[in-house]
Amino acid sequence: KDGSILNSMSSGGDGVQRVTLSPDTVTYAGVAQSPGRRRVHAIAPFRAPPERLVPPAMACSSRKRPRGSVGGAPARRRGSRSTRKARPRRPGMSFVRGFAGHTEACLFDWDGDGAASGLCYRDVSPAMAGPGEGPKMKRHDLRDTEAIGMMFRAVLLVSLVLGWQASSALGATRYVPQQYPTIQAAVDAAAAGDIVQVAAGTYSDVTHPCGHNDPTLSIVVMKSGITLRGASWEGTILDARGLGRVITCYGTSDVVIEKLTVTGAAPGGPPFAKGSILCKDAGTSVTIRNCNITENQSNGVFCAWAPIVNIEHCRLWRNEGTEAMGGGVFLIGSGVQISDCHFLGNESVADGGAIATMGACSPVITDCLIEANYAAQGRDGGGLFLTSSSATVVNTTIQYHSAPADGGGIYAGDCALTLRNCRLYGNSCGNDDRGGGMALYFCPNVLIEDCTFAENGATGTSKGGAVYAYASAGMMIRQTTFAKNYGPVATVYVDEGSGVTLEKSIIAHTLYGGQAVFSNGDLSASCCDSYGNEGGDALPAGSNNFSVDPLFCNTGWMDFDYRLQVGSPCLPGSPYTQACGNVRIGGEDDCGPTDVPFSAMDLPLRPTLLGAPNPCGGEATFVYELPEAAEARLLIVDAAGRCIRTIQDGNLSAGRHAARWDGKDTEGRPVPGGVYFSKLIASGQQVTRGIVVVH
Repeated sequence: KDGSILNSMSSGGDGVQRVTLSPDTVTYAGVAQSPGRRRVHAIAPFRAPPERLVPPAMACSSRKRPRGSVGGAPARRRGSRSTRKARPRRPGMSFVRGFAGHTEACLFDWDGDGAASGLCYRDVSPAMAGPGEGPKMKRHDLRDTEAIGMMFRAVLLVSLVLGWQASSALGATRYVPQQYPTIQAAVDAAAAGDIVQVAAGTYSDVTHPCGHNDPTLSIVVMKSGITLRGASWEGTILDARGLGRVITCYGTSDVVIEKLTVTGAAPGGPPFAKGSILCKDAGTSVTIRNCNITENQSNGVFCAWAPIVNIEHCRLWRNEGTEAMGGGVFLIGSGVQISDCHFLGNESVADGGAIATMGACSPVITDCLIEANYAAQGRDGGGLFLTSSSATVVNTTIQYHSAPADGGGIYAGDCALTLRNCRLYGNSCGNDDRGGGMALYFCPNVLIEDCTFAENGATGTSKGGAVYAYASAGMMIRQTTFAKNYGPVATVYVDEGSGVTLEKSIIAHTLYGGQAVFSNGDLSASCCDSYGNEGGDALPAGSNNFSVDPLFCNTGWMDFDYRLQVGSPCLPGSPYTQACGNVRIGGEDDCGPTDVPFSAMDLPLRPTLLGAPNPCGGEATFVYELPEAAEARLLIVDAAGRCIRTIQDGNLSAGRHAARWDGKDTEGRPVPGGVYFSKLIASGQQVTRGIVVVH
């Protein structure tokens, strides 16, 4: 338009990047969907005869042209170069085209000799081409082409050229084992943008050095820009068989790992370089999705100073952090997003059975189910261990965890933490420790909102059946339900140096003599319902607090249904809520259908069984899953193999079930301390797990 070219995409506010092209500049002028993650790739300048490209007037104008003219300009007889008049500068041809995951912008010019030159830019990013900056491109005078007939050939040739460019941009697919004998051979041959497609089967070629002073051998060492894809997570199995690591990513960018089972990784490796999948060093950006990461003798995923790691729709089951924190995932100095994942039965020799962070991490955990993971004896955080981090946990269930020390479900130290729309069920801390559901130390900025803490516990002289806070100022608990938590002191324990605001929340039915709240620090409460707590319902001075039965939908033990019956005093419309802005009090709505947000909760391939806490003080919860409807028996046997108690005996549906053992034998007598075994028999298969009883 008027001697310049302007192609733009988006209006800036819709999250889509906008690219502006002018006759001599390509600039970034908008916001990418994922800021900071884009890269710019300059395709080498090229020159081609004019008949290979559509002239700008032909490409950009739809006006009817006079016969014998080009672009509306009268045709003239060819003459010698010396007799030709200089032509004014005219715009070249530009276009913007989209491919899967990126956009390509191209600008072409014709010089005085009729030859063309151009540049293409893909995924222009603010990090590499800021406003007013960008790759410069020298202008050339343009000349008309020589004959109309050549233009029709040009249209066909341009289509072929652009089709070839599009296929190149999308990358090649390299097949294992059809074209390459090993996964590593295919990765070595691949270029950025390629897909390494691995057929169903088991691959155990643990022979490839990782470099970077890492002596560990790996099944595959990834390169930047490569997608490693299996046929399905059940069908394509990468099994290290205890010989080394499965997948290594050192400083790689734009890597995708998907549709695989990753198993059999051995313990070992240099400090801060462990795990069945290792993502390490600045520049690393890796997406792991639709994977089954299971039964590794090392962390499921280990991320060290990796700025961008996404773990999506994965199962992390029964991994053992034998040398580091975080049996399922360990993070140090990394930015990680974990979404729609299922963590089950992971163990750590240190802190954090499922997930552990340290050193300026920024994890975001959404839509996950984290259950029955375990931290080693004397360590913190049965489910999550978060230190020196800024963590966000949304719409996630954290249940059936045991920590021998503090924080049965979550331990957070020196953290900023947001917990929104989460459920913490059936977690416990060690005797004489703190925070059955969650323990907080030196956390200056904590928000707990729209959550439910139920049946979490602290025994002995422990403090805080649901929540314990020490030196944690600026803590807000809003619209949260605390129900049937247990402990000798209180459901919510606010220790010295902490400042906690409790509003529009329910604290009900605290067991084992515990009261609703206890404070050695600064605690305020408003618009809260405190009811039926064995040690007392008293709340600190505040406004519009009350003590009335909240009318939960189902009050059975381990039903975990703490929604509100119609007519509850905590639902909008009651006299109590009208005094508080007529909004819901507590973390749950009324008794409508329960949503199941976890698409990663696929049925197991075989029966599974886990017990928590372990060790236990005499009571334990067993969580087990069946791949199909079947007759199932759950037994407790002693070290000599004698059955001392039958917990379950009958037909059950496919899926997840839970049963509670009270620590007694068939005669109703408490069993003595020692080692016992839970045994699940179903679908012609048997699963046995040890459990220690300590009195």
